[in-house]
Amino acid sequence: MYFIINTAKVVEVFCEIDDFCLQLKEHFTTHPLPEGLEPRHLAGRKPGLSDSEVLTILTLYHLSGFKCFQYYYERLVLGEMRSYFPRAVSYTHFLELAKQTLLHAFLLAHYRAGRSQRGGRYYIDSKKLPVCNNRRIHSHSVFGDVASWCASWSHRPMWLTTTRRCSPSCSRA
Repeated sequence: MYFIINTAKVVEVFCEIDDFCLQLKEHFTTHPLPEGLEPRHLAGRKPGLSDSEVLTILTLYHLSGFKCFQYYYERLVLGEMRSYFPRAVSYTHFLELAKQTLLHAFLLAHYRAGRSQRGGRYYIDSKKLPVCNNRRIHSHSVFGDVASWCASWSHRPMWLTTTRRCSPSCSRA
């Protein structure tokens, strides 16, 4: 099976993540991590993939639409995208590297969220929240302080608003 790979997108994602990782490495040279949080290498050897390559593979997975990460990694990264990642490691070794770059992934997500524009509305595309009984729907308070429920939109996804109104025509707050 062949997949269409957008070379420009791969390069764009890698360049942005690599620039971020270089800034992060520069920051950690002047502000070292506490004991126990510094990255460890298995058996003292350097990993085959850099942190930016690991984060690029993870980011491209989320952009790809694949449902199974193992299938994505073994078929696409180790197969079709081997020229982009010539030092790619086995799937199990990659999972170990992904664990080690978890702090970088969190900081990258925080950095990207800080750079994004903030509107007043945020859309959550998720599964519906199950409750024990339909009579308890109004007492379900997972998003109680952030979201509101509108009867006219009961069949549509939930909109999160800062003013606690679904739409201007809705009277419920």
